[in-house]
Amino acid sequence: EDGEADSGQEFILSPELSEGEIRIVLTWGSNPRDLDSHLVADSLGGRNHLYFGQKKITNGGKTVAELDLDDTNGFGPETTTIYDAGGSYYFGVHHFSGMGSLSSSGAEVTIYLPGQSPVTVQAPQGSGYFWSVCRIENGQVTLIDEITEQIPDWWD
Repeated sequence: EDGEADSGQEFILSPELSEGEIRIVLTWGSNPRDLDSHLVADSLGGRNHLYFGQKKITNGGKTVAELDLDDTNGFGPETTTIYDAGGSYYFGVHHFSGMGSLSSSGAEVTIYLPGQSPVTVQAPQGSGYFWSVCRIENGQVTLIDEITEQIPDWWD
């Protein structure tokens, strides 16, 4: 050995963003094993819902937003990339399956904006399966940070 110790920490590396892009990374612990990222774009002439069942939103042949993968066995990361930050979006997390709660999951959402320090939000206290994390309007992030039993209005 060369005297270096392994800290046991893991790091999420996120490529540099281009102007007008936003990246949202969801990570969590082992329980619940399946949390899902949800992004709703409501500025494209109707609601477009990005999630495990539709991993890409397009408009006029251009990709507006994309989800990299659906992690179903804990920890994540699930990465959502918005390529057109000039729109209007909501981002949330759904406790899809597994034991435990959103509040006890260790879930964190990190929002990366070009040229700015990342913003990290940890799941708040509350009971329910739906965590409304934030609204993004023309590149500006407004935290909602609320867990509810019922599907939020913006989700549908």
